[in-house]
Amino acid sequence: QKTMVTVEGVARSFDPKVNIWDASEVIVASWLRRQIGPQAVLDDMRDNAGRTMRAIRRLPDTLEKIEQGAGALQEMAAREAVEAQPKDRLARGLSIIAFLAACAAAVLTAL
Repeated sequence: QKTMVTVEGVARSFDPKVNIWDASEVIVASWLRRQIGPQAVLDDMRDNAGRTMRAIRRLPDTLEKIEQGAGALQEMAAREAVEAQPKDRLARGLSIIAFLAACAAAVLTAL
């Protein structure tokens, strides 16, 4: 749009009645038909048909790999949960000991 406004400004310096949008309508309409018109859509479908078919043929293998990956993640999460339990208990125990030590220090300081 910035370029179009610049072109329009230059064109109006030659002829104040120039409307760049009217002047470019035929060119823009032709470009739009080539880019997004029915023939463009058909050409795009034709160009992508082979790639789509190859992806569809790979789909069962891809789904199987996804299932295997999900299973591996579940197993890994289960192992980590089991391994984390003793660490959680140790952390809780150390927290309790630190709290009791702080309480004892406070009591001894008050005496």
